[in-house]
Amino acid sequence: MVDGVGTTNGVKPGDVVYVFILGADGSSTFLSAIQVADAGDARLSGRPYNRIRQGEIVPTGQKLLGRVRKLIPTRVQNELATIDQRLLMLEQSLANAGADKEALQKLQDHTDKLIENRIKEINGNSALDSANVPDVNKAGLLASIASEEEIRNGALLEGDQLLRRLLRTRQKLEEVLDNNRELTGALPQPAGPATIGASLR
Repeated sequence: MVDGVGTTNGVKPGDVVYVFILGADGSSTFLSAIQVADAGDARLSGRPYNRIRQGEIVPTGQKLLGRVRKLIPTRVQNELATIDQRLLMLEQSLANAGADKEALQKLQDHTDKLIENRIKEINGNSALDSANVPDVNKAGLLASIASEEEIRNGALLEGDQLLRRLLRTRQKLEEVLDNNRELTGALPQPAGPATIGASLR
């Protein structure tokens, strides 16, 4: 709300006025462009005409001295329009960044969950101890692989021992066969068959 300016100054609803705040040294600082919504003889009210971000202007309830202009140089108007456009682009960029951040956070959460599940698959998941699932899901891949290796190594060791026993048994069998051949050769050989002849006269 602006006091001291109104219809007596030629201001009417729909007009755009430019408000400047006076400094202690008499300088002016641009506050905002206002589009007039309601105008009385010496009072007007409206809303910011240029872009104002939320929280950028905080009402204080204090009255400030200022100047109101209906016209400002075209150069300044162009600069204000450029600033408005840049603000619009920045706000859009911020909105997009917020959306990207939310999407990235969801992706990060999903990735963290996949990593957590993979670690449980590798190292085991104690929460499944009482569940009716394969042992590999409980103990984990590493423990299951180690167990399989131990079983495999045990089977290889047992197979090697059996082969060694089989070789020793075969060697003993060959020794027994050699001894039998020697004993058989040492036995007295039976006499040859007798020849019985007859002479006829």
